[in-house]
Parts: sequence; structure tokens; C-alpha cells
Amino acid sequence: MIVDEFRDSIDIYNEMLEEGRHPLQLLNLVDKRLADISNHIAICNRVIGEQRAYAQNALLPGSRKRHIEKAEQAGQTLDTVIDVQRDMFEFRAKVLSRVEKEFDSLSR
Repeated sequence: MIVDEFRDSIDIYNEMLEEGRHPLQLLNLVDKRLADISNHIAICNRVIGEQRAYAQNALLPGSRKRHIEKAEQAGQTLDTVIDVQRDMFEFRAKVLSRVEKEFDSLSR
């Protein structure tokens, strides 16, 4: 699942940071991943809206239930992705502090 890939990327980036990868390179990777996460959040929101609209206009009770279940599933995925996004922003703050240290060491 793509959410697992997002979560795993935090661990990979953390390893890269600890191995000495330049923080500006990592900052670029983190920002690209955050863009991917934001796109996924938009998709989840779209799916929720579509499924709710389909459920509201469904003629058959079984069809209505199926659309509601899909909307709920997308909502659960959305919650998970938002949690991963928060974790990625926390990691981004860690990388930014390393960038700040790099600039401080260059200015001395």
C-alpha cells in the first residue's frame, strides 16, 4: 500500500541523514515526498466526496451501502496519510535544523 511506502521513506531518509547525506539533498527528497503525500490526500478527499455523492443518489440499498463503505475506507486511509504527513513534517524540521548547522559552520 502506498501509505506504507510513505511511512518507510521516513525511515530511509533518516538512515541517509545518519549516514552523512548532505541535508540539502535530503530536504529536496523530503519536499518531493511531501508533495506526493499531499496529492494522495487530495485523491482521498476526492474519493470521499464522490462516494458520498454516489451513495446519496443510489437507488438500490446495496449500492448505497457499498458507496458508504468505500467513503469510510477512504476516510480511514486519509487519517493514516495525514498521520504520515505529520511525521514527515517532523522529520523535515530535523533536516532543517541540520541545514541550519551546516550554514552556521560555513559562516564561521
